[in-house]
Amino acid sequence: LIRFVKNEKAALGILTGVASILIAYYGSKIWLSLFEITEWDFLCYYLNGKACAEGLSLYDPVSFAQVMNSVSLPFPLSDSFYHQAVATGVLFPPTTMLLVAPLGYMDVYTANVIWRILVLGFLIIDMALIYKLFRIDKSKWLQLLIIFVLTMTFPGTGSTLGYAQTNFFLLFFILLVYQDP
Repeated sequence: LIRFVKNEKAALGILTGVASILIAYYGSKIWLSLFEITEWDFLCYYLNGKACAEGLSLYDPVSFAQVMNSVSLPFPLSDSFYHQAVATGVLFPPTTMLLVAPLGYMDVYTANVIWRILVLGFLIIDMALIYKLFRIDKSKWLQLLIIFVLTMTFPGTGSTLGYAQTNFFLLFFILLVYQDP
């Protein structure tokens, strides 16, 4: 539809409709996820951040058991989470601790909200960088809608937002390198 100028309004209308549906869908999912704690992956980040903030040994699984005893969760931990995230010690490279350590200074609910907003913020920044890097000779609104719709329809986007993973942080740095190699 966007090859010909006469179809630009139709393309804009279709993309606006799809974008509206995506905004409503992801908006409701993100709003609900702000107030629920999930085991994977946020709780892993929080657990490591809390151990780091309390000055505990990150390589000693006992430290993580102490942290879990001090955190009040609305659900019991699953056995798989306990064995893979608590009983093993640190799960991430030491440099990741710089990223997650500030979470440990907050309660789990506040940290969850801030972390999810941070992940969403990086997604928005990534889309802005993609817009800046890959300009097309069409309407700026058409380009913004294409980037938004494509980004939000990828299954990985929904998973990353749902699990509050760090993929958008990595994409940010890859785009920065691509912008100025």
